[in-house]
Amino acid sequence: MRKVILGKPSMIRSYHLAFLVGLMVMLLLLATTPADQAWAQDLPGGSYQRTCRNCTADGTTLRCECSWKNNFSSTSLNYTKCQDGSIWNEKSKLMCTPGSDFPAGSYKQTCGNCSDDGSRLTCQCKYKGNYSTTSIYYGLCESQISNQNGKLKCAPRGSFKRSCGSIDWNEFRIQAICKTKKGKTSGTTLENWNQCSGDIANCDGHLNCGGCP
Repeated sequence: MRKVILGKPSMIRSYHLAFLVGLMVMLLLLATTPADQAWAQDLPGGSYQRTCRNCTADGTTLRCECSWKNNFSSTSLNYTKCQDGSIWNEKSKLMCTPGSDFPAGSYKQTCGNCSDDGSRLTCQCKYKGNYSTTSIYYGLCESQISNQNGKLKCAPRGSFKRSCGSIDWNEFRIQAICKTKKGKTSGTTLENWNQCSGDIANCDGHLNCGGCP
């Protein structure tokens, strides 16, 4: 007949006691950890955490319910190109300051949620307390980009700007009102400015790529 050797009663009680103490410590830590701290550890930084709830992040998109005037609305943001810690809640909408991947300029101080397709910068820019969408084809910019009354603006490259006004452009065309040699003004356009590598000049009231003949 095989003998069964049991441990000493005091040793068994010590094992049980250590197990129970460890279990109680674990339960105590779980009970004292704030719920918002548990989810905030994996979220990008920003002041939005004070006024948004039920937030999730998947490494690309942040989704939250954010408050405005005591109401919560669902909102999302691609935060991969945001400045670290810059995300905020703007009237129930997640916004952030554009990071270093975007063109330089003071617009970053008053614009947010920017996107850049390689030729056009699009942002939501603030004017009189409200944000509106604006864009600029920055390949023509000589100066840094700024927010002027809710619009993205820059000084264009080329000598034509010294004698032309009301300058506007899109992806392919520049429009302006330029002075003639006689001091009059003339509306003029230049097609395919993005293919002009040299100077853009005002030639007697007409825009010309490569200077005047």
